[in-house]
Amino acid sequence: MRSVFVAIVASVAAVTTTALADGKRDMTVLNRTGSDIAEIYVSPAGAARWNDNVMDQEMLQDGDLVSVHLSEDNACVADVMVVFDDEEAVEWSGLDLCQASSVALRHDRSARRTWAEHL
Repeated sequence: MRSVFVAIVASVAAVTTTALADGKRDMTVLNRTGSDIAEIYVSPAGAARWNDNVMDQEMLQDGDLVSVHLSEDNACVADVMVVFDDEEAVEWSGLDLCQASSVALRHDRSARRTWAEHL
């Protein structure tokens, strides 16, 4: 089990990038929700509406990583919403995306609770 965790951390480190010259930056998302993710939305904290889906692939399986491109209007503190393969949507509020460019998203469906861990 420890070797799997080390491999995941190494993978995150390998694909994590810093701010791009054109004002865009990448963020690596590790899906630890227990469900497959179909869509990921990131908007400045408290924004009235969600930005476009930032996920380039069709599905992010539980336990997998994806690198998403954030637009210029994504401030350091952001809200994240994911839509699961069963169309349930959940949100994470006030994530500091400048503290770390990799984040593990977690979700407890039975407790209806979300939390994130910077990697």
